[in-house]
Amino acid sequence: MPLSSWTKLDYDKAEEIRVRAAAGESQLGIADTLGISPSLCCEVIAGLVWNPATRVRRRGALMRLRLMMAFDSGVRREEMLKIQLKHIDFNPVSVTIDGRVRELLVIEVQSKGEKFTGEKERVYAGTERLIGALRARRDELQNNPDAYVFGTSSGFRQQNFHNAWHRLFKLAGLEFGRDKGLVWHTLRHEFCSRRAENTGDPVVAQELARHKDLRTTQGYLHARRARIL
Repeated sequence: MPLSSWTKLDYDKAEEIRVRAAAGESQLGIADTLGISPSLCCEVIAGLVWNPATRVRRRGALMRLRLMMAFDSGVRREEMLKIQLKHIDFNPVSVTIDGRVRELLVIEVQSKGEKFTGEKERVYAGTERLIGALRARRDELQNNPDAYVFGTSSGFRQQNFHNAWHRLFKLAGLEFGRDKGLVWHTLRHEFCSRRAENTGDPVVAQELARHKDLRTTQGYLHARRARIL
């Protein structure tokens, strides 16, 4: 569906469409007056899209995916919002760890370091929960390569999701804010600290965190040790 057709709608207009259709107005006439396609008008009336009953569920599933991506790959929020389906290689790479074969998905990200190195950076989906969620998201987006995986529920580009994560942290009973030392970027700090602790190898942790300077990675290791003490 062309983006221009979708941007002419919101939930109030979608409800207007359903009310007008229920009153007997033709779908072609409604679509023409709103400047949208007849097929989109039909989907709205059927409740397949722009349906408030499914909005909360889909947003909740999307925030769960964003959380998993932050915890399991360490990707930054700005990088996350730029990831499209075409940036994810859904042909898994098999690796053997401690005698067990594991599958990884390689994800290309547009990082802030790219403008200095000129090279694309990659992160890895290696947990079963993240791989499964990404595959489910691919199906939801109908395998559209240009859809934004972590954007809106429908796959459009989103500048941020401040309100969503603020609400999520409030529901969890967490006091957040820079003055509290807890922000969304804290999830990346947790990823880096875990990698530094679990790998026991600063160089491997540096590669996974995509730090240019090893001293940055070592800082996370020291922070974790301080917390344990």
